[in-house]
Amino acid sequence: MTAHAAIPPLGWIVFVELPMREALAPLYTSVLRNNALFAVAIGLATLAALFLARRMVGPIGLLQASAARVGAGELDRRIASASPSRHGFAQCRRAAATPSDYGREHAGGLCKRVGDKS
Repeated sequence: MTAHAAIPPLGWIVFVELPMREALAPLYTSVLRNNALFAVAIGLATLAALFLARRMVGPIGLLQASAARVGAGELDRRIASASPSRHGFAQCRRAAATPSDYGREHAGGLCKRVGDKS
């Protein structure tokens, strides 16, 4: 890399040379640092995603199995909870844990209405 400047009183033009590697060293260092920080951030995000996914798979599988049982007509079983409710899911868990109560009430009311009409 070359730069020049004129010195009018002397009538000189001064040239300064600097090797490209030396001139761009701060830029290379900054790019290398940013790439390293980006790689660390991607790694941490991946680990967090894996951790959260593993924690969610169990309850989702339990809910899926319970939904299949309810769909098959087995309304007398409650959904078991392996861990205490956290993160505001208590209301959802209570609602999902008692499909048998709702199913019995709904089926009983439906049968009574059909019986009354016939």
